[in-house]
Amino acid sequence: MRIFALISNGVVTELFPTIPTPSELLEILPEDGDIRQMFHPDIHWEEVTEISPPPAAGWLFADGIFSEPGSRWEVA
Repeated sequence: MRIFALISNGVVTELFPTIPTPSELLEILPEDGDIRQMFHPDIHWEEVTEISPPPAAGWLFADGIFSEPGSRWEVA
């Protein structure tokens, strides 16, 4: 399973887990569950599967870095 964060205006608005694509759907869906291939490229998804601690809705995203609001790592 892979997990993706939906980013809107620099804020995580949703987390979305994917599962491997069943063989009968491979012709219409990406094989590896990469949600970025399923939506318009203007919609910003970031994979967070390997990030620890995982970001949550409301976290900030800037310059490739997730930060909890109010943390010392928050990018202004």
